[in-house]
Amino acid sequence: MSNMRKHVKSCWGEDVLNTILDAKNLEAARVGVNAHTGNGSIAVAFERKGKGQVTYSHQQHTKAEMK
Repeated sequence: MSNMRKHVKSCWGEDVLNTILDAKNLEAARVGVNAHTGNGSIAVAFERKGKGQVTYSHQQHTKAEMK
């Protein structure tokens, strides 16, 4: 399996990968992938199950952290 297929499968799931592989052309693949997008919420994508409320930090990184 190619690296791109592994990436698509791990990030978007096998159903999206199958949609892309079954598409007859690029436009059909785009339509199929767009149909699979959920609500687009980053909070849903990184939801922590059973570990309390998700918090965010708006603090700027230090110079050492940016290296």
